[in-house]
Amino acid sequence: MPFLVTDNGSTFIAKRFVRFTRDRYQQVRIAYRTPTQLGLLERFHRTLREEEVYWRIYESPADARACLAEFETRYNERRPHWALVPEGGGDPVTPQEVYEGKVRPELPRWQAWAREAKAKLDALRERPAA
Repeated sequence: MPFLVTDNGSTFIAKRFVRFTRDRYQQVRIAYRTPTQLGLLERFHRTLREEEVYWRIYESPADARACLAEFETRYNERRPHWALVPEGGGDPVTPQEVYEGKVRPELPRWQAWAREAKAKLDALRERPAA
């Protein structure tokens, strides 16, 4: 079952939202009073706006979908990410290289929360399916 990572806003803890999503997603809420935990997602949205949306006038919903698919490919497969530096050092790599296991990125020391979140996700993935 896919994970849905949310903050603890009233929308995401409402009974109606939980009922609506519980059969489709496993909700993982960030720790209270730690908005920076969603910083990676917020940064992605900023990049999407600055590198794609603000520069285009979409002619139709189909055109927008095609352009966003093109951006997704560029973002994941061709565009190096400054946060993805190999463990031994070197130039930044793409998310695709990390995903395929070609490169193991070094997590910065200040990202202790990321290490903890990864450990929790790994533990959840190892649990037998219900």
